[in-house]
Amino acid sequence: MPIAPIELYFDIEAEPELNLDYLHGVLVIDRYNNTEKYYEFLAESAAEEGVAWEQFLELMWTYPIAPIFHFCDYEVKTFKRLAKLYNTPAYLWKPVLKRFVDIHKYVTQKAIMPVESYALKPIARWLGFEWRDAKANGAQCVCWYDDWLKTGDRSILEAIVRYNEDDCRATYVVKDWLTNFLLNHEP
Repeated sequence: MPIAPIELYFDIEAEPELNLDYLHGVLVIDRYNNTEKYYEFLAESAAEEGVAWEQFLELMWTYPIAPIFHFCDYEVKTFKRLAKLYNTPAYLWKPVLKRFVDIHKYVTQKAIMPVESYALKPIARWLGFEWRDAKANGAQCVCWYDDWLKTGDRSILEAIVRYNEDDCRATYVVKDWLTNFLLNHEP
């Protein structure tokens, strides 16, 4: 499990029926400067997905050697799909792809926890992390985004972004716990 001076925590929100990945959230942890900053790359409509993708990719190159932590394989699959969809030159996306680290894979291979499932929410909650909106989840975000498209109510987008940021922060909490666990329990 890599430990780096700067680490990126990545989570996507999508609307599957529209085949739209509308939010790329990234939490940048800078251990040198002891800072945390969340970035959102949001497509307010399907037409903006490409711009959000390009902005996200630009941030990845701002930190060219930072590992990119995510939970499960959706982010990797989506990253590859968007690179192809938007004809992104290989030199701009293939080196980034090599930096992805799936926290879920490490958790399921290296730890046993008293949780009902090895999904992000049960693990992070077991570790004491709480989402600001306790009722929010990925399926709720799909509904919220559909509501946003119908109503234009910005508070809906704000709720989605808040949920995504919490997912990024939860991934960070799980990664930090797992790093400490492995340091203390592996030869």
